[in-house]
Amino acid sequence: MHAKMILAESTGESHPPFLLVGSANLSGSSATTLTESVVLTDSRDCVDEARSKLLAWKTRAEPLTLDHVRALIEQCGVDRSPDHMESEPTETLDESSSSAGETIPDETGAASRPRPTQLLLVRMAEELDPPAEVLHLRERLSAELGCDDPDSDSVLFVFREIEEPEYRLPLSVGACVIAVDASAKGKVTKGSQVVPPGPVVYLYDDDNGDRYCYLHLTESSRDVSWADVIGVFEALGEKPEFERNYFRKSAVDALLSLWPEY
Repeated sequence: MHAKMILAESTGESHPPFLLVGSANLSGSSATTLTESVVLTDSRDCVDEARSKLLAWKTRAEPLTLDHVRALIEQCGVDRSPDHMESEPTETLDESSSSAGETIPDETGAASRPRPTQLLLVRMAEELDPPAEVLHLRERLSAELGCDDPDSDSVLFVFREIEEPEYRLPLSVGACVIAVDASAKGKVTKGSQVVPPGPVVYLYDDDNGDRYCYLHLTESSRDVSWADVIGVFEALGEKPEFERNYFRKSAVDALLSLWPEY
């Protein structure tokens, strides 16, 4: 069976997360023509296991480079039909091709981590005594991501989203977030701490309806405050806004300039 795994995250209390594992594609032919075999479940244990497995795969993955594509073209060819078996593969990419995401070279010139092309400013609530399950998940995910390695420069940062369930943004795994310290009522001051940008690697909704977001961050040598964020936006002639996805390059570049790693 040519199996796939589809993990759908929660969009609210009435739409819990669920998991599909089976042969079906997200296509018209799978829906209307082909006979498919699929397991569908909303079991929390199964969904958590799937998230953990997907996270492990993504952690081991490497960016696809032009050299990788060339090797695949050489091995597989562009067209494997009989009429084209004798022809030379046609290269469809060049060095100037743009990709959906950018990568940042490290000191050796190799690609290290993806440079965000969108950023979301989110207020985080201080959590003095998080539930045991939240801490257990942080330990497990930290181990899977290698954050517990003494030589690692990354950390798993957890915060509680302050919005009520009916007003929450549809945050999803992979979204790049900048979290800003806020009071229990969502108040932010110029001195409020701002954490470096990082992708959401896990979302956990506890039995009380609280949502916890797990961010995979690269540690920074610079302390950034909300006043710093205000300053870079003043240079653009605007004010920063919470719960807004910034896609415009000038805004993304302005935010990333606050951390030397970017």
